Amino acid sequence: MDNIIIAWRHKVLVYLLYFSVPNRQVIIKLDIIELERRDVFMKIQNLKYMMVVAQEKSITKAANKLFIAQPALSQIIKQVEKEVGASIFVRNTSGVTLTEEGRIFLDFAENVARDEYRYKKRIEEVRSNAAREVRVGLTGTQGTYSLPYFLPQFKKKYPMARVTLVENNSGIIERKILDGTVDIGLIHPPIQVDGLENFEISHDDFVIIPTEQSHYQRYIYYREGDDRPYLDLKFLQDEPIAITTPQQRSRRLCDEVFLRAGIEPRILQESKNLITLDALAQVNYATVLLPRKQLSAELKRRAYFFIDPKYAAYYPLYVSVAKGAYRSSMTEKLLAFLRSLIYTF
Repeated sequence: MDNIIIAWRHKVLVYLLYFSVPNRQVIIKLDIIELERRDVFMKIQNLKYMMVVAQEKSITKAANKLFIAQPALSQIIKQVEKEVGASIFVRNTSGVTLTEEGRIFLDFAENVARDEYRYKKRIEEVRSNAAREVRVGLTGTQGTYSLPYFLPQFKKKYPMARVTLVENNSGIIERKILDGTVDIGLIHPPIQVDGLENFEISHDDFVIIPTEQSHYQRYIYYREGDDRPYLDLKFLQDEPIAITTPQQRSRRLCDEVFLRAGIEPRILQESKNLITLDALAQVNYATVLLPRKQLSAELKRRAYFFIDPKYAAYYPLYVSVAKGAYRSSMTEKLLAFLRSLIYTF
């Protein structure tokens, strides 16, 4: 990037990005906000210096972090304050704090830095064809269930897209979204980290699949206006069950259901994999609780039972991205495509 400036003209602040492409120079206007009438030009680097000072709350600490001399940094602060016509920092014995005008200026500076990064990334994508890739994080079970509903259609619509699957548990996927190594995550709540934007794409219910030799018949009941069979949770009090491990979100949901129902089921087997539990249910190893939509074809032919809504045995699937993070054009396309599929599977 050859040069970046911010220009005040006629009570309007406009910041521009200048960068070179073959045979011509391109100028992109990024933002406009109102400020005092004056003609000023400021380098974007000075904005970044001001952001570090605000973060460190000390000119000395900021200078050390930036590897520049403190007098030089102090001079830059004075220059910027003169250019904007307002005091940005208040000096005191412990360091510096932002003024009211300074907080407004800092917000603007952060927007400039964020937009600069986004435009650099877009230009980089155009030059390297990286814009075609989108990295999707999901668990192995979600890969089995959800991918067939969107990946073939998405690839048909965007044949040049390169979808990279990152398979791990939901907690790791969340962290990978935040550190930028995953663009879009398909995860189950509860969300355990800050900094994510989420929307629900699919809704599921946990159901009970008793073993065929279990004496569950007397616990079956129906709710008014609902022809689906339900099972009284008292059945689980002494029934051997297979269930996911305590660290998993599916297990936390089940434990909350047990707590609300006031029961302590007898756990015969734990597994990290819902597919493993499905397989154990098929051979009548134990009664299991599984998401209904993710049941194998074999279990869907078996008797399975819903859980009363008062116990909130809901298992939604979220699409998650990092708040405020740069998104490639292909990531934006996949997000829009997933939004078009909300509650269709």
